[in-house]
Amino acid sequence: MNRPRSLSIPLTVVGLVAVLCGIARAEVPSPDRPSPLRLSAGAAYLRESWSPSGNRAGAVFSGAGPSLELSIGKSVRPRLVVGGLWQFVGVLDPAESYMGTTTVVSGTGRFLDVFAGFADYTPNPRRGLHVGGSAGLLVATTLDRACCFTTSWGAALSVRAGYDLFVSRRWSIGALAQLEATRAWSRESNVSATSTGLLPTLALSFTVDSRKR
Repeated sequence: MNRPRSLSIPLTVVGLVAVLCGIARAEVPSPDRPSPLRLSAGAAYLRESWSPSGNRAGAVFSGAGPSLELSIGKSVRPRLVVGGLWQFVGVLDPAESYMGTTTVVSGTGRFLDVFAGFADYTPNPRRGLHVGGSAGLLVATTLDRACCFTTSWGAALSVRAGYDLFVSRRWSIGALAQLEATRAWSRESNVSATSTGLLPTLALSFTVDSRKR
């Protein structure tokens, strides 16, 4: 029942980027940005498998929610930027598939915080296409509004691609697509468990050179 609403977020992002592409000046060259600061906001879809120890039956959780990312980098050589980022994803009322039955877990939220290092490469400095990846620490929190919350720790690894449209020598706006793999470990009521997830994200990004000129 929630699928049309979930799909409306990424479709809106795609529509905004398409409009911006139509009005942007395609011949504006890529400026040199030694210290890019990027803010990205969009939508993510989480599909996460939960596997407890002791040969117990596992479950699969899935759902869509907002994504927010803040990154700052530094140009270490022509066309290559490295730096650090923080990403937040929140999924409310996810669907749970357990032993052949799928239900909506109302009153529950799954929140992911990723703290990672990244590398970003621009193949052609006169165009806005850039590709890269990140690796870092995952903090996963499950909040049950009826009682409690639990936190687990893990790792996150991603590949990404984006395209920027330059509106000035310092500013650009664009789209960013990412596919992220996550793995977290938890222990609750003397039961150890592993959560493995896939997290595709589509976002609208704003980038500025943070270095003072």
